[in-house]
Amino acid sequence: MTAKIKELVSLVKAAAAEAADFQERFAAEDTEARKIVDIMEHFLRIKGRVVYGGAAINAHLSPATKFYDPKLYLPDYDFMTPDPLQDCADLMSTFYNEGFREVEAKFGIHEGTYKIFVNFRAAADITYVPPEIYERVIRDAREIAGIHYASVNFLRMNMYLELSRPAGMVSRWEKVYERLLLLNSEYPIRAGTCPKQKVTTETALHKKIVAAGIKAGVVFLSGVGYLNKGKDTSRVVLMMSDKPATIKEFEDLGLEATRLEPLGEILPPRTELRHNSVLVAVVFETDACHSYTTLKRPAGYRLGSIDLLIQMYYAMYFANITEYTTERLLCLIKLLVELESSRRLAALKQKLPLSEVFPLECIGHQPTMPELKRAHRDRVEEKRDELKAALKIDDAFKLSRRSKSKQLAAQ
Repeated sequence: MTAKIKELVSLVKAAAAEAADFQERFAAEDTEARKIVDIMEHFLRIKGRVVYGGAAINAHLSPATKFYDPKLYLPDYDFMTPDPLQDCADLMSTFYNEGFREVEAKFGIHEGTYKIFVNFRAAADITYVPPEIYERVIRDAREIAGIHYASVNFLRMNMYLELSRPAGMVSRWEKVYERLLLLNSEYPIRAGTCPKQKVTTETALHKKIVAAGIKAGVVFLSGVGYLNKGKDTSRVVLMMSDKPATIKEFEDLGLEATRLEPLGEILPPRTELRHNSVLVAVVFETDACHSYTTLKRPAGYRLGSIDLLIQMYYAMYFANITEYTTERLLCLIKLLVELESSRRLAALKQKLPLSEVFPLECIGHQPTMPELKRAHRDRVEEKRDELKAALKIDDAFKLSRRSKSKQLAAQ
């Protein structure tokens, strides 16, 4: 591409950004759209649900660093709830009582998600969170102008999750990383006092588990000491695998396996491995393609990328799992965030390959959009009747749980 073409392309790119900004400002002046947002905000204040995503990040930032002005742009509200069907019914009733007649609830593209549309406008994205996780999330949430916003730590976890999936929506990375840097700058991690980690001697069993993990091609989530050319001081070996047969290899070492179900979208299924009733290892199942780097020493040791490590430690933090690490989780996360920041700044100065700080190798299968849509279609067919029954919808799709004349399209 010639320099002239590049200049012209950059010109239209700037024009497109300006046009998009104009469209958003114009939409904010739409009285119907503004009324929908006002109703949503009233609902969130009354129900006390926790908002996450871009609106939450923006709410935490100071006026000088906000990436949009709430007075000039309309926010998109994504919120978490332990009771999504009841919230769908309440929202639909509320909008109908306010004079809106085209009110729909639909399944979201991902499991456990729902969307509310009002007069064919997206009004809310609703995500189910298990009650035990939700309790922790709302306890950590920050209330601003009467609305509960997910804590900075929870928002950080979600952004590191996106950055740890190189086969995912990488087109979002620039926006996500910029927002992450803004949050990290304004809200450094507060971990309290972090005692110096004691150096432990690797047991023979620990070495056998690591060797078996390397042979099986797992990605290790412990072994953080290797990032600073130190040693693995972990007591419990944490791993991630995309092969169910991996568990058999650890059972052959005389370990007893116990499989645990996922905790919503926070933590994937995992298998705890014990020796003489003592927890010695945990194997998490992959639910996407998770990035890692391969170390030279120990040979063949696949260590999760720093983004993945931060995300998984945060997931354990919100799941209130403390027995997997000897260090406090926030202390580990603080160490990793600072290490990642210094590494990426060094890579910028030294002009190192991008793959050294944003690893592209990953383990597991990243669902494609066609696969997600196919699963969505199957889920709609499977749960349509369940949703109708839960919301007390008759064959004409009339909602009777809160009012007798709201429409719901269960699709």
